[in-house]
Amino acid sequence: MKQNNKWYRILVGCLLIFLIGMVAFPQGSKSEAAGTSTVKSVTITYPEGQTSATAFVDTLSLHFTLDVPKMAEGEQTHITFGQPNSLGYNRASFNIGGAFQVTPDATGFTLTALQNTTPQLVQVAIPANYTANVSGTETIPLSIELNGQTTSVNMTIKEYKDTVDKSELVKKIPLGFTADGNLEWAAYYNYNQLAVSGSADYPFVFQDTVGANQVLVKDSISAYKVSEPIAADGSRNLTHDSYDFDMSNFLQKEATNTGWNYENPSFKGFPSLTGGTLPSTASYYIVYETKVTDDGTSLYTNELYTQGVINGNGSEPIRIQDRSPAQFQAAGQGSGDSDNLVGSLIFEKADSADTSIKLAGATFTLTDPTTQEVFATITTDETGTGSLGDIPYGSYVLQETKAPEGYQLSDKTYPVTISEDQQKVDLGTISNDKTPPPVEPKGSLTFEKVDSADPTIKLADAMFQLTNQATQEVFATITTDEAGLGSLNDIPAGEYTLQETKAPEGYQLSDKTFSVTISTDQQKIDLGKISNEKTPPPVEPKGSLTFEKVDSTDATITLADATFQLINQATQEVYATITTDKTGLGSLNDIPAGEYTLKETKAPEGYQLSDKTYPVTISEDQQTVDLKNIPNTKVPSNPVTPVEPTTPDQPEKPNKPITPSCPIIPSVPATPSASTPITPVDVAGKTTRIVSEVTPSAPIQTLPTTGDTSNDTLPLFGGLLILSTGGYFLIRRKG
Repeated sequence: MKQNNKWYRILVGCLLIFLIGMVAFPQGSKSEAAGTSTVKSVTITYPEGQTSATAFVDTLSLHFTLDVPKMAEGEQTHITFGQPNSLGYNRASFNIGGAFQVTPDATGFTLTALQNTTPQLVQVAIPANYTANVSGTETIPLSIELNGQTTSVNMTIKEYKDTVDKSELVKKIPLGFTADGNLEWAAYYNYNQLAVSGSADYPFVFQDTVGANQVLVKDSISAYKVSEPIAADGSRNLTHDSYDFDMSNFLQKEATNTGWNYENPSFKGFPSLTGGTLPSTASYYIVYETKVTDDGTSLYTNELYTQGVINGNGSEPIRIQDRSPAQFQAAGQGSGDSDNLVGSLIFEKADSADTSIKLAGATFTLTDPTTQEVFATITTDETGTGSLGDIPYGSYVLQETKAPEGYQLSDKTYPVTISEDQQKVDLGTISNDKTPPPVEPKGSLTFEKVDSADPTIKLADAMFQLTNQATQEVFATITTDEAGLGSLNDIPAGEYTLQETKAPEGYQLSDKTFSVTISTDQQKIDLGKISNEKTPPPVEPKGSLTFEKVDSTDATITLADATFQLINQATQEVYATITTDKTGLGSLNDIPAGEYTLKETKAPEGYQLSDKTYPVTISEDQQTVDLKNIPNTKVPSNPVTPVEPTTPDQPEKPNKPITPSCPIIPSVPATPSASTPITPVDVAGKTTRIVSEVTPSAPIQTLPTTGDTSNDTLPLFGGLLILSTGGYFLIRRKG
């Protein structure tokens, strides 16, 4: 029994030693105590010249310095980001030289060894967007965890602000990547709260188009009511009200993989679940996701379009439309570097007959001869140079796998050794022989030109140019025949572009281009129907007419209430009647283009009607016509009827003249004295000028009346006779 106890004690002791050893020396600790990956540092860089990143729109870069131990090929380590973090970044994998691969995921990224590596420092940079809005400028911590070690770094994020244009109907913006790698988009609908409707000739349309390399996640569509879409400062309200089941359900039913396209000519509001309609003035914040189908793409597009009718200030409704294209530039793939023992390779590809001709597009593989695994693929650039860096030390074989275009594939191989003594290998010139010219195939092209609204209407005389993409030279011009058919034969093999250069009469020129490839495997190209939209009718110019009615003798006197007719010369119909206002001005606006005659039909009061006409021409080049002054003559006043003259009295027979006695020489009259002038008096608007009155110094004698026999005048006549006779002889004597 004692012996059994002894063995029992020995067994327990061994077990205790084993357990202590497991605790003190965990498995793999032979190098992992000094060989566990750790985070040496984490830093953030912002866009050039900035100390922060704006939410949604700016890209910041997370830089990690990792102390990585010796790793075996395929071994992995994971760096975890604290959650949630609102970071959006590209999930595409990228390599660090030939040693490591970095694979981002929803929680961080995984570092995988692509080969057996030595301990080294690994630099990893991951560009990212911050996909949630903040208030003002906020400092947001981000924690990073690796093998139980936690490191923190602060991100400085600025608030994203947006304004609402008065003409906006819809607007679309990207929100960035979600945690599961989808792209999230936001749509702002009717933030101006317009009463939008549809009509038979201009139906309401609400359309979303998902761009390439994406598929709409239909059940992710969520619509929220926005009762106050515009803040007091005019900026967009980036918050929203409650989830709207009606709008969300409607859009999910309308959605397809590529978006939605809702059209309704009698639209008065979106349909509700109860069979009614939602308010036409309602504003919605709509958010949804698209699944990315190509991780290698960096630019993703999306577009929102709406059209409808609103009531204007007048009686006619106003057609409105808004198109909002949106694009998301992914932050780009990450990058990295390492201090691995690596080298580089360079060579030049040239024509065997003329080495000055450098050959692009030649492809080579660099293979490990031991494992026969391809380490890398190298393609020569436009200068014929092939190069590769970060090649770990070792022996390789370089072999051409694809020759440059027009050259034969070479079967020659080239040994490459990278070592401490030979870190840069230059193979010099590697040449190729030209491929003998093949018999060039020729092909044909056909298409049909039709009306975009009615494909049964074929369009003749549309002209197209077929341009060689390589030389940018026009190979041929094609004109559609009466049946709308365009065709061309004997087209040499190559890449071409077909573009319309002259539209059919009455149709708009299309700016769409069509790629045409003629090759041995594709010699007949039928592009099918190519449509054109009709040219919209031109907007007819309208003009204005002005003139001023004035007195013919005094143009400063303007005449009101003159009436004119503006007559269309082509139809002889009266287009409008114009009456001059109190200032004598006559005017008319919105006159359609054409030839007119202006004719007075009623003269101003007190004036004669003018029979003169005035030509008026309204055209695109003459939209403002000013006839300036149009005069009128006053109506003459009525003449006074003259009084019928009376028969004059018969004159009495004069007495026989008496011979005058000696004349009396008249005395010299005294100089009259002038009396004080009298100021003129204005009588009934007329000024009567009174001449200064002269008072004679001698008494005035009254002349005799007809038949007067008084002889008081005889002395006067005698005096005059003597003076006349004396003057006569005096003149003769001087002569």
